[in-house]
Amino acid sequence: MRFDASDALHFDLGLDRAQRAPTAEELYSNGTHVATQSVEHGQPLLDAETANRAELGLHWHAPKLDASAALYTVRYDDFIYLADTGAIQDDLPVRQWSQGDARFNGAEGEVTWHIADNANGQWDWRFFGDIVHATLVNGGDLPRIAPARVGSELRWERGPWRASLNAVRTMRQDHVAAFETETPGYTLVDAHVAWHFDTKNENAYELFIDGTNLTDELARPHTSFLKDVAPLAGRGIAFGVRTFF
Repeated sequence: MRFDASDALHFDLGLDRAQRAPTAEELYSNGTHVATQSVEHGQPLLDAETANRAELGLHWHAPKLDASAALYTVRYDDFIYLADTGAIQDDLPVRQWSQGDARFNGAEGEVTWHIADNANGQWDWRFFGDIVHATLVNGGDLPRIAPARVGSELRWERGPWRASLNAVRTMRQDHVAAFETETPGYTLVDAHVAWHFDTKNENAYELFIDGTNLTDELARPHTSFLKDVAPLAGRGIAFGVRTFF
């Protein structure tokens, strides 16, 4: 549902209901999961998971500025999740597929400032952020929930050239489930440059160079099963050619 408050400002309201059956892995797992380095046990008596979502959003446009924001809540009946049990088997943590009513509440927003569009190129500066809090109705936080983030990106385009520089701060996650460890915050800085060109046979190519984690930050994503043993890659530089056809 959309409501136009003016030519520049409008609101959106979304309501939906979704349901899914448990997967075979959630029902019948019974042993070592090599990819997550854990021992998983399924739950054959899991019920269908039902989600009821409500979201309120706004969008505002101006010649030099665009902004959007959204608030949402999701009410889960019989939410299915993989819980740490605290037990160890064959030197691996034991996890149990479980179920319970849960509540997700979150917000996200973005602002883009169109700095300039002239002979020097088009310059845009984007700011964004998001946060979510997920808990079980009977008490306790859910495992592996993404922490809050804030970020900024400066983008430039001129003819066949484009470039960007961005930084994203991921906050500390201390809302953790039983037997789950907290995760410190980290900041990732990336940069990208590309040159696009077309050939006479109508194929398109792009030469690029990408720099990731330029500050060589130690980054452990809280959503990863392997965050305590396998952090994200350190500083990296990649270059190559892309083709479009």
